[in-house]
Amino acid sequence: MPKEVDNSVNDNNISEDIIEESKAEETISVKEMQRRIAAEQKKYSKQIEDLKAEFNLEREKSKMSKEEKKSFELKQKEKETEELKAQILKLELSTKATSELSNRGLKANEEMLSYLIREDIDSTLEAIENFSNLINDIVNERLKESARQNAPSDLSSDLSNDDNLQSKTELANKYRVI
Repeated sequence: MPKEVDNSVNDNNISEDIIEESKAEETISVKEMQRRIAAEQKKYSKQIEDLKAEFNLEREKSKMSKEEKKSFELKQKEKETEELKAQILKLELSTKATSELSNRGLKANEEMLSYLIREDIDSTLEAIENFSNLINDIVNERLKESARQNAPSDLSSDLSNDDNLQSKTELANKYRVI
């Protein structure tokens, strides 16, 4: 008998846990719910637009003769082929640009590549060359600025003071670094 009581107590605990979890899931903020609804609306509106475009395309094709359909389908295939070629070229240019930037000691990210990739390999390499030179010039200029030393302010005041009659050797000893 005690075993049955224990099972019923465990079942009650499990059901209470499930109820608490469901309550926790039910209580989401209004802002979160609005975000979810907006995301779903955007997803479904995109699907609706795609279906409308497909429907209109099929309607136009149904009005065409056999020759017009063949011509239309051929144009569609050519368009797809051109799009695929453009994607392949972009991928090749991206790979080449990443490699070239890596050779120059620069790490490439998508944003950088979007500025550097052009319509062909020669113009892309030229853009990379210009970018690399620009970066190198900026780095060199900053290195020069950081390497410059300011003259000690005490030295200029001592040299401009006519009342001070110290000899050059005394001044050299005073400001000697080594």
